[in-house]
Amino acid sequence: MAELQLVAERRTEIGSSESKRLRRAGRVPAIVYGHGNEPIAISVDAKELRQVFSHGHGANAFVSLKIDGKKHSALTKTVQHHKVRQVISHIDFQLVNRDEVISVEVPIEFIGDPVEVTRYHGTVEHLSSSVALKATPEKIPNVITVDISHMAVDQILSAGDLVIPKGVELDTDPGFQIAIAHAGRGMAVETSEDENSASS
Repeated sequence: MAELQLVAERRTEIGSSESKRLRRAGRVPAIVYGHGNEPIAISVDAKELRQVFSHGHGANAFVSLKIDGKKHSALTKTVQHHKVRQVISHIDFQLVNRDEVISVEVPIEFIGDPVEVTRYHGTVEHLSSSVALKATPEKIPNVITVDISHMAVDQILSAGDLVIPKGVELDTDPGFQIAIAHAGRGMAVETSEDENSASS
């Protein structure tokens, strides 16, 4: 993913009242940590931050944070949302190096209609919503897409079955289960032997 730009301001005061004041002023309180440095309390412009997430970027978005005139490469990490308004109320940034290989949890997006499973009134159970990958910051994907349209009943999809972008590696057991297809309760699944018997 491309590096996105954000200008940050240091926070001289912390606490809930100061955070509320920042949000009213159109800014989002944040923390920067990593590489053994002391955490830095900052704030970023809410509109600029929304731009980061409006382009499909979420957790692990690669950003350039400009603090006191100096640029720092970082990843977006823990994101907190307002319970009612669902706007970002706080965010954490983790400092990284551009050539540093890091391990991150990347969201999984399931797509497709599992025709054979539906035929047996079944469902595909999603066993995990993310998968651990390792790569340099610029190569971390926003999401891993999993096509379940060709799944058969009782089939299991594992991490080793995922299509991973070039330059990215699994950072988990290839046998780590991602999804499993179930037939509907009481539904008998035809096997190849059943089909051969029916045709003879």
